[in-house]
Amino acid sequence: YLAAPVSGNAKVIKAGKLTFVVSGPQPAYEVARPYLDMMGVGSSYVGEGELSRIVKICHNVMLGVVT
Repeated sequence: YLAAPVSGNAKVIKAGKLTFVVSGPQPAYEVARPYLDMMGVGSSYVGEGELSRIVKICHNVMLGVVT
C-alpha cells in the first residue's frame, strides 16, 4: 500500500492545487502516479514505509513557524 497525505486545505483543493506526499513501494507509486496527478497538480515520492507521514508533519511545523 501507499501512504499519501495531501498538502492543502479546502481552498487549495477548490483551486485545483492539491499535492500529495507519497511513501511506500516505489513500483506501486509508479502505478498510482497518473491517478494522483489526475486528482491534483503533482506528487512527491519520499521513500519506503510511512516516511510521508513524517514529511507531512515536518511541513506543517515549518508552516507554523514561518507563517
